[in-house]
Amino acid sequence: MASGNESTRIDEPVANRLIRSGAPIDPQGASPLFTKFPREVRDQIWQLAFQVYEDFNNPYPLDKVHVRPGQAARQRIDLALLLSCRAVYLETYLMPFRENTVEIYLGDEQDIPTDEEPLRWVHFAPPYYEPISKMQSWQFANLTKVSIRFQQNHLEDSSHLKRVGKMMGAGERHESRLVGVNPNAHWRQLPVVWGEKFDEVEWPEGTPALEIGLMRSHCVGQKITELTVRLGMSDWWSWTESPANSQSLRVDQCLRLEPMHTGTADVDDAGAMLQGYLARKNGEEPEFGLSDNEKARCWGNALHEAFPGLERLELELEAHEQKAPQLDTVIECGKMWTFPQDSGFELRWDGDEDVPYIWKGPMNQYIRCPWMDRRDKPADGKDKPEQIAWAGTQSSETFDKGIRYVVQRLIYRSRKVVKEQAS
Repeated sequence: MASGNESTRIDEPVANRLIRSGAPIDPQGASPLFTKFPREVRDQIWQLAFQVYEDFNNPYPLDKVHVRPGQAARQRIDLALLLSCRAVYLETYLMPFRENTVEIYLGDEQDIPTDEEPLRWVHFAPPYYEPISKMQSWQFANLTKVSIRFQQNHLEDSSHLKRVGKMMGAGERHESRLVGVNPNAHWRQLPVVWGEKFDEVEWPEGTPALEIGLMRSHCVGQKITELTVRLGMSDWWSWTESPANSQSLRVDQCLRLEPMHTGTADVDDAGAMLQGYLARKNGEEPEFGLSDNEKARCWGNALHEAFPGLERLELELEAHEQKAPQLDTVIECGKMWTFPQDSGFELRWDGDEDVPYIWKGPMNQYIRCPWMDRRDKPADGKDKPEQIAWAGTQSSETFDKGIRYVVQRLIYRSRKVVKEQAS
């Protein structure tokens, strides 16, 4: 039950108070931004202005394992634009939440940025919901994009995927229900209940239409439309296996991933990815001998239950550069994966060939693997950190030393299922 202070707390943006007060809003008729650019063009400008960026004036220490592209410094969002004028504020105040991605980490604690940041959450490190509790309900309700860093065993145990979906209220958002940080949250003393359909809320007699409209705008959860699933270099089942003489490696020593299987850790199941690829190539659905209950637990099938209504799914897969051929095989198999949705839709690869990029990390990353190239090994067993660098699609001479990683992506988009005509 909420305390007295919580029950009287006004959880709403300043925009509501401006609208409620009837304060005059200058239409900015002298500004070309408002007079010459239509709203959709201005929205594109605002989206760029409020993108999260890395503050390289405050970088992470280079000896931290988690330092990598996108995680080399603290995140920042420049909010100064919100203070420019009321007209700009009312057009833009939701964009920092709707246009940026919440990053959730379920992997090794070494892979997690050490400093607490508003859009980086550690789900399984107690207190589990502390980062969310620091957001106001209207901010949480307007999140639309989620990224999850998994270890492979956590991904293939779909309960973790479902748990994150439940934490985000993805199902409630898909049905246009009320969501909030506190299950007993109050909105100006009105009966807000987590999960309740907005049209079924019983408003106190005489509730102004303006208040109901403001509630609809800020407490009805926005749909989670984009999800990124990330596997880093150390998240694979077989990441410690030496890539040397890869032609002679057993399939259970290679990188592998199959969304319609409950797990590929066992030697007997290690070939499931290639088995699935051959079946799909022949126009058939792979059959792995799973029970109906096991099929439901596969992360490929559980995805829709956890995050219904996705419009875009991205897989970001990283491996040590020496394992790039193995990663190429995973990518080729992944191009044929489909993820079922409701109403005759599915998520499928969009057909765009992503160009891999390479980056170099500190020499002390993951020194548990003796097969990695390491220079100048000191007596205490620790390597001297090297400079972080990433080279896009090219490798220069200055990029030839250190631990190098390759990253590839697959993008899936929601499409209508097209059944082939019988010949």
